[in-house]
Amino acid sequence: MRRFRCWPAIAVTLMCVSRQAAPENLIANPSFEEPEELEVGEAVGWGLRWNSGGDWEAALDDAEAAEGDRSLRFEAPEGGVRFPRVCQAVEVRPNTDHGFACSMKVETGSVRVWISEQGWGGDLANIAAPADGQWHRVEARFNTGQATTINVMFAVMNPERQAARLWIDDVRLIAATAGAAEQRLNLARGAGYEVLTRRSYGRTAASDLTILTDGEWGGGYWTRDNTLCWRAQPGESADVMVDLGAVRAISGFSVAAVRGVAAHPPAVTARVSDDMTSFREAVTWDCGAGLEVRPTALSTELSSSPQVRVAGRWVLFSMSRPGDERTGAPRSGLVCVTELQVHPGDFDPAGAERGGDTIDLEEYIASRDPLRFLPSISTEVETPHIDWAPKPAGGRPDVLTLVQYVCGRDPVELEQRVGMDQRIFHLLRQSPRMDLFRTRELLAELATPPEVLL
Repeated sequence: MRRFRCWPAIAVTLMCVSRQAAPENLIANPSFEEPEELEVGEAVGWGLRWNSGGDWEAALDDAEAAEGDRSLRFEAPEGGVRFPRVCQAVEVRPNTDHGFACSMKVETGSVRVWISEQGWGGDLANIAAPADGQWHRVEARFNTGQATTINVMFAVMNPERQAARLWIDDVRLIAATAGAAEQRLNLARGAGYEVLTRRSYGRTAASDLTILTDGEWGGGYWTRDNTLCWRAQPGESADVMVDLGAVRAISGFSVAAVRGVAAHPPAVTARVSDDMTSFREAVTWDCGAGLEVRPTALSTELSSSPQVRVAGRWVLFSMSRPGDERTGAPRSGLVCVTELQVHPGDFDPAGAERGGDTIDLEEYIASRDPLRFLPSISTEVETPHIDWAPKPAGGRPDVLTLVQYVCGRDPVELEQRVGMDQRIFHLLRQSPRMDLFRTRELLAELATPPEVLL
C-alpha cells in the first residue's frame, strides 16, 4: 500500500483542457493509477484540504478498486480533522453541459461530492453515496454557466469530528457535445419580459428582468441570483411574457429549469400574440417527463418543445407543477427557471399556423389572482354628513383620485361633501400578478389629464 499524508503545502494540480480538442475525461489521474511511486503528500492531479487540525490519512489502496488496480482511500478517526476533503480544479468551457460520475465505497461517515465554481460547496452538483460498505456509482449532470474553472471535491461532513472511512475510484467529468437545442438560435436572448407571477423565494431585484434572457442558463437554484423560483401549487402556473420586439417566425421554445432536491422542471405551455392582448396556444410539453423526482444531485436541464410553425411578437410562458404520472401526487415543490428561449423559423410569419386555443391575457391573469374575490367599493351608500362645498366657486373640478383599496371609501365620502367630478383609481386591490394591467389602466386614465390629482 502506498501512502501520502496531508501537508499544509499541498497544491491542487490543474489540468489544462484544450479548447480545440477536449479529452474524453477532464479529470487528471481519474483512477489513481499514477504514479507508480508517490512523492510524499502528493497524488498526481489531486490536492488535500481540511478545516482544522487533527489526524487523518489518505492512501492509494491496491486491495480495493472499482476500476483498474487501485483506488484512493481516506479516513479520519473519531476526534480527528474536521471536513477533510480531496479535490481537483478543472478548466471547463462556460455554458456547457457536463456529465460527472465516480465510484464510491463508504464504510462509515457522511461523504458528499461537491462540484462548484467556488472552493467550498456544491453549487453545480451535490451528491452522496450510502454508507453501506458497498461500491456505488454516483452520477450528476450540470451546466457550467459562466464558470471557466470548477472544483471537484470529495468532502467528509464531520462537523463534530466524527470518524469516516471511504474509497474513491474511476472519477469522470465529460463535456457533452452541444445538442440541437443548445445550437439553435435564440430570438429571446436580450429581450425584455414581464414577470406576471412574482417570485416565491429570494429578494426581488432589477436583475429579475434580465436573468431569464441573458443566455446564461447553467447552475441554477432558488438561492442563486440567476434563478427565478416559484412554489407552484397544483392547478396554478408561473407566467412570464417575453417581448421579441417584432412579429417573428417561431419554430420552437426551450426552458432551462433546475432538477434535484425539492425542484423539478415544469410542464410548460407557450402562447404567442401579435398585440399583447389575445394569445394563441402554440405548444404544451413537460420538461420533467421521465426524469427522476427529488434526486440528491442538483442539475439544470434545458428542455425543448416539439417543433412548431407559429408567429408572434409576444410569447407567454406558463409553467406549472404537474402531478406524478404514477401516483397523481405533485411531483415537486419548486419551479426554478434560469432561461427562456424562443427559436426562429425559416418561413414567412404570414404563413404561420394560426390555430390553438385563444385566451385574453388580462382575463387569464385575473382568473389566477388570489385577491380576485375582493368586492368593488360601493359609491351608492350615502352616509349622514354636512355639505362642505357643494358648489365650489370655480366650478366642479375634474379630479383623479389614487387610493389604496383598503381606504377606498374615503374619496367616496369626500365627494358626498364636496362638489366634484371624480374618477377613483384603486391601488392594491389586485395582487402583483395584475401590476402590468393596472399600470396600463392608470396610464389610460392619465391620458385625459385631470384638473386635480388627489
